[in-house]
Amino acid sequence: MKPRHFIPTAFALMLLSLSPSSYGQQTQRQQRESLRAPSVKARGERRDVSERALARLRVLRDGWNDVNRQYISPNFTAGKKIDPRAYEVQYLEAKTEVDGALRILPVGELRAAIGRAMDLFDDLEGITSIFTKKSPFNTSVRVADVYPYLKKYDVPYEAGVARAGGGLVLHQDFVMSYILPLRHARVNQIEVLLGGTAAPPHSPPTFERMFGAPAQKKAEAETVADAEELKAVIHRVLTARVRGDRTQMAMLLDDDFVGTGRGGRRWHKGQYLRAMSADPTVKGFTIKLAELRSRNGAPTLSTAVSYESLSGEVKSYENTFTFVKRGGRWLIAAWQSF
Repeated sequence: MKPRHFIPTAFALMLLSLSPSSYGQQTQRQQRESLRAPSVKARGERRDVSERALARLRVLRDGWNDVNRQYISPNFTAGKKIDPRAYEVQYLEAKTEVDGALRILPVGELRAAIGRAMDLFDDLEGITSIFTKKSPFNTSVRVADVYPYLKKYDVPYEAGVARAGGGLVLHQDFVMSYILPLRHARVNQIEVLLGGTAAPPHSPPTFERMFGAPAQKKAEAETVADAEELKAVIHRVLTARVRGDRTQMAMLLDDDFVGTGRGGRRWHKGQYLRAMSADPTVKGFTIKLAELRSRNGAPTLSTAVSYESLSGEVKSYENTFTFVKRGGRWLIAAWQSF
């Protein structure tokens, strides 16, 4: 006689064999296999978000002026954003792409490299903010204000420290000369991890690159400059600037002229001439200081200019002019305002 409940009993035994413990182990094994072998779609998505993040990080890398400690000037800072207004948006775009990549990428070398690169640019924002808030009118910053960054990036601050106002200070460019070069290495690491080619090793900028001064096209027999002679050229330039006289200004600027504003924005000759206009609020100006130096054979004059408005208000600005001799005449090759 056959058992009446044979089929249900066999089915029950089969169910018992699939215990919660064995089922959980099977699920965990499947998850591990899934993580070890992502789908083609997942691999494509990870590479896509990584390349988008890299593209934005390249833009941030190229958005800064580099610093050569050999040419640090006490009255000028070079280690700044090239175009602060454009960089503000570029930074937010990079943050968005990097955050998206970090959400999708698994823990690993590529994810860490992208995070480290963005961390550096976040720190550059923090350092720049300190410079702006704590030292808006000079080129030095208190060691205590930037100390966490000095330690984080192993900046040998003892080598550049000075005493001022009862405290220890550093030139802003001294700080940036150690931190800014790291951006090249960190972006390069991502390039390599994605199968690309690293950019050539970074080297400190030349004087021309650091200050936006063009290289000399040709040397003239007479290169000796007189401070009063160059000061007279500057007086004519400033007069043309106040009057909005583009014709006179064009005659005083070299064809390779580069102008740099206080915010770091740069103009070439044509751009500067198109942008300039008369300033009817200026009553007159006085050049109070004219210190002549020579850099790479090019005479450079540092000046302090006071402008008096029609209402009697006086404002002073510092400028550095670099000159080049063409056809027996001194022309202005570079002009930095700060």
